[in-house]
Amino acid sequence: MNKTILFSPVGGTDPISESNMQEGSLLHICRFYRPDTICMYLSGEMVKKHHEDDRYRYCINRLYENFGKTADIRVIENPELVNVHDFDYFYEEFLKHIKQILAAMDESDTLIINISSGTPAMKSGLLVLYTLGGFEAKLIQVTTPVRGMNEHHHSKTLNVQDLWECNIDNTPDAPNRCREVKCPTLEVLTKEKIIEQHLRAYDYPAALTVALSLKDAAAGYQKYIEAAILRNTLKYNDARNKFPKEEVKSIFPVQDSNYIQFFEYIQNLIIKYRRKEFADFVRATSPVIMELFMLILNKLAHIDIKNDYARIDKNKGLKWDENKLYHTEVLSILNSSFTYFDPKSYIKSIDLLNIIKDKISDPQAVKLAEDIRSVEEQIRNIAAHQVVAMDDNYIYSETGVRTSEIVNKLKHLFQFACRNVDKDSWNSYDRMNDFIISQIKK
Repeated sequence: MNKTILFSPVGGTDPISESNMQEGSLLHICRFYRPDTICMYLSGEMVKKHHEDDRYRYCINRLYENFGKTADIRVIENPELVNVHDFDYFYEEFLKHIKQILAAMDESDTLIINISSGTPAMKSGLLVLYTLGGFEAKLIQVTTPVRGMNEHHHSKTLNVQDLWECNIDNTPDAPNRCREVKCPTLEVLTKEKIIEQHLRAYDYPAALTVALSLKDAAAGYQKYIEAAILRNTLKYNDARNKFPKEEVKSIFPVQDSNYIQFFEYIQNLIIKYRRKEFADFVRATSPVIMELFMLILNKLAHIDIKNDYARIDKNKGLKWDENKLYHTEVLSILNSSFTYFDPKSYIKSIDLLNIIKDKISDPQAVKLAEDIRSVEEQIRNIAAHQVVAMDDNYIYSETGVRTSEIVNKLKHLFQFACRNVDKDSWNSYDRMNDFIISQIKK
């Protein structure tokens, strides 16, 4: 229970280098991680040294005396192993022993693996084994004291007791040269590729589901996927707070509180279009068309519908206010536009369009409003009240307009109603995805 197990090949500088009198990787890891169980793998050459003076267990036991504890030291001897540069051999050989270790562990135990001792084939074998194996472990790399390649000098005069006494790392201020290597497993690599695919498809809930299955491996970027979900559900203020400050302007190019809700809403529609959610796209266009029509009237004709002519009912619907309308030019326009106009009715986009046609002199703005209203009128009721297979071809057959054209008209309407934004601003979801993916690849 709660045990730390070390698996370590043994190399030429273990336990203490005879060239610089500092600890090799095996002993140095034991110093700073203090594993309860140490499984040492010895090739033919190391088996001979082990039988000569028991140097590996001797130094570990002397070290553990300083900690007031003992270690369970297990020696795996392979005296016949001479060809220590065969990568394929070590992959299979280490897999066998690590499987045995994992079988004896419980969920509270921790496996650490020394990837600094032994030959390059041993180190590579362990790295590939971890990547493909899908098991949890800490990979520990130990830098050499000189930050370069170890030199192997085997003295005939120094015995293991002398080596221990001369060990420079026994001094109190000796630095910790251990480093945990964040090497992803194949499972992590595969799942992170799937997350990237979900992000590119704007399917943020699916991306988060996969990220959650990775637990700690996704800790560095999970919050950004959560932020993307918030943004895609129009909780853009909460989403902004989760991204680094230096990234916010790129991901959220419209910051003005008067306009951000409309920009983000249209962005949301664009995502529905890109995901081919055509029925949802059509149903969701009416609210923003209404809002943009009111903004156009306010901006180009100085007519404030919400404050000067409307009221909010108990269901939070926007209705005409009969008292505010009384004896106004707006009421005259509405009365002349319909056979009968109810001054207490809910405000509709056709009401606003008639006011736009009467009060706005910019022919481009009027034509754009008419086009968008025409598409909305033809398609909205079908999407809301009929069970139909809604796709781009169906929308085109009913309206004569492709969905991509509707998207462009909404962008253009935003320009008239709110403010100019550069073309690249409409790609801010892709920039958000690029940022999240960059954090995954870190």
